[in-house]
Amino acid sequence: SDPNATTANFPSGGTAQQFGYSLSLCGVGCNGLAVNYGTACAGTAGLPINTSYGLPTIPNSGFSLRLLNGPPSVPVVNFFGLTRVSLDLSFLQMPGCFLLSLPDIASFSTRTGSTGEARIRIPIPGDPLLAGGRFYSQWVILDRGANPLGVITSDGLEITLCF
Repeated sequence: SDPNATTANFPSGGTAQQFGYSLSLCGVGCNGLAVNYGTACAGTAGLPINTSYGLPTIPNSGFSLRLLNGPPSVPVVNFFGLTRVSLDLSFLQMPGCFLLSLPDIASFSTRTGSTGEARIRIPIPGDPLLAGGRFYSQWVILDRGANPLGVITSDGLEITLCF
């Protein structure tokens, strides 16, 4: 029984029945969320996909940011921060591409493998002060044949940490 639950009495056959409903957001038993936003711009391997490996739960030592469908064996950078934006990058000769996350916490660089996948491990510590924390992620990918600048961007990923 949850002391914060809302209860109501409904008569049934002359006796009252009590029902309780509880909605817990970022509390005990809540899963973290990783939700996509915005759009990716097409590259030579199609649309790059920004996703995660594992849920952003507190703690999760195996949590990773993950890129799927990138070109094989190229440098990539992940912008990771607190600020969600939507800036059209057409002025940089990147038509259809948008900057969706500022790297105001960090930017991580790596390379895609032969399948176009990249992964950056970001362990989530067991600190309760992180509960409800919201972060944003986006991949920036070298793709020489995609546009005049030779760079594409993934969609954004909004990450909410919970227990």
